[in-house]
Amino acid sequence: FFFRRRKAPHPVGSMVPKRSGLARLLSRRCLTTAAQLRLREEPIFHGLQGRLGQAPVNGSHVAHRVAVLGSHSLDFAATFRAVRRAGAVAAPVDARFYDVEELTALLAEAQVHLAVLADHTAADTAGEAMRRLGKQLTF
Repeated sequence: FFFRRRKAPHPVGSMVPKRSGLARLLSRRCLTTAAQLRLREEPIFHGLQGRLGQAPVNGSHVAHRVAVLGSHSLDFAATFRAVRRAGAVAAPVDARFYDVEELTALLAEAQVHLAVLADHTAADTAGEAMRRLGKQLTF
């Protein structure tokens, strides 16, 4: 015997979860592929190699600490990956939420050697904090 599979009747009422506005927005959003991320990561990585020098091998040297400043975005992810690939320790910081004094204290405590600005959301604050520490800020 062959049985036809019947479709379940469409449930009605509060038992049916509805998609929120955010879920609908995210379902339409284009996702980034790994290849696109690598394309953005590559020039950042090469720039960091020149600034950081030779990456430490087998823990024989202390790894550089690099702050990655910016809001969470594609550029932030690419910068974070490039810092890690360059052999440095990445310290991700969303600098929008800190004033100059707090950011200066945070970066001093993390003992960063270099800060990379992933986007321009907090360029003024980050620039002033790094100037106070006497360290480099690169874009």
